[in-house]
Amino acid sequence: LNTFEIEPGTGDVCLVSKLNHEAKSQYKLNIVVRDISQLPSSAQYITLNVAVESSLPITPSFRFAYYEFIVLD
Repeated sequence: LNTFEIEPGTGDVCLVSKLNHEAKSQYKLNIVVRDISQLPSSAQYITLNVAVESSLPITPSFRFAYYEFIVLD
């Protein structure tokens, strides 16, 4: 079952299915970013930890409207 997906054009991490704290309280996403425009292609690695804090039917809220990450070479 796929829970998350990454949009290829933007790199946005999106939910594919609902999260349920009782079923799984945390996720660890190992993400690999490759720049195929350079030969040989370079890769950067990052781990994204997602904690699911409650199974209550509450709309998620975030401190900021937009988050951006930059991977340095």
